[in-house]
Amino acid sequence: MRVIHIFGFLIIGFCLLCPACSKQDEKKSVPAQKSASPAAGTIQKISDNPEFFTAKDLAPQAPNAKELDGLIRPALRKLFEDAKLVSETGPQPPRMDGEVEENKLVYVVRRLADAKDGDALHAALREQEGFSSSPRLGAKPVHARTQVGMSLAKSTGRRGYSLVITVNLSRQRIEVISYKLGSKYDRLS
Repeated sequence: MRVIHIFGFLIIGFCLLCPACSKQDEKKSVPAQKSASPAAGTIQKISDNPEFFTAKDLAPQAPNAKELDGLIRPALRKLFEDAKLVSETGPQPPRMDGEVEENKLVYVVRRLADAKDGDALHAALREQEGFSSSPRLGAKPVHARTQVGMSLAKSTGRRGYSLVITVNLSRQRIEVISYKLGSKYDRLS
């Protein structure tokens, strides 16, 4: 009886080891093939965002969205190495509190974002792009577990913008919402 148990354990151990060995050999050979010829548009760094390489870069359609994209995207490219616009939403009906979203732009960036990037994006937009603080969410970025939110204002020769920018850490997306000026949230002080 004891011999049967030992023989059974040996068979089970042999079955478990053989598939594991062959999978390890396959895993070792795949990276060697990828590193031999890295193709353009593929993940090359551990900090790369996988969704960035599969996303299609859209061109903004609305005039306000084009101008807003021209203000935001340069800062995203500097901070995150590159950015693609993956969604644009135009004006929405007024909400219950009277707020009106004029545009919503959603970006996917090349480098994976973390909580510190929310602060860095806020600083870059204020210093390099000339945005000012907005009372909507406060003067500093607001940190939550899975996102960093900030509110900024910008005036151009064409018009003014009241923005809420959210760095979504779980979905690895950056959402920029432009609200209609004159909201009660823009006048808190």
